[in-house]
Amino acid sequence: MAFSKQDGISGAGLNLISRGTVITGSISASASLRIEGEIKGKIVCHDNVTVGATGVVEGDVDAKSVIVGGKIFGNVTSQDRLILESQAGITGNIRAKRLLIEEGAFFDGKCSMKEIKDKPLTVVDKDMFEDTDAIRLNKAGS
Repeated sequence: MAFSKQDGISGAGLNLISRGTVITGSISASASLRIEGEIKGKIVCHDNVTVGATGVVEGDVDAKSVIVGGKIFGNVTSQDRLILESQAGITGNIRAKRLLIEEGAFFDGKCSMKEIKDKPLTVVDKDMFEDTDAIRLNKAGS
């Protein structure tokens, strides 16, 4: 799978959710995220989020920049730019500093284009991470 310069992804620090993968739960990431599978939960990313043509998100997305080629069922907040490609669909409200909607894209919701101030990346639901193997492994690796 190739990434274009438009994605803002160089391959370094990239989180990829591939086609056929389903994740239920919130995601908090500091590096770019590309979704070709399905996410059922909120996404908070301090970098770029790309929802590819086969990607589906059922939850809110909050990121620095968002490119949508697939479907999002939830609110989208982009601190910089939001791009809806021709096959994209968003059902929910959007907030972005800059917005591009290609012909053929679907959007059902309200839109706000007021400047969004940068905010620190925060864990979506701290209780969700208590006593999990992932947190224990992360602490052990520190």
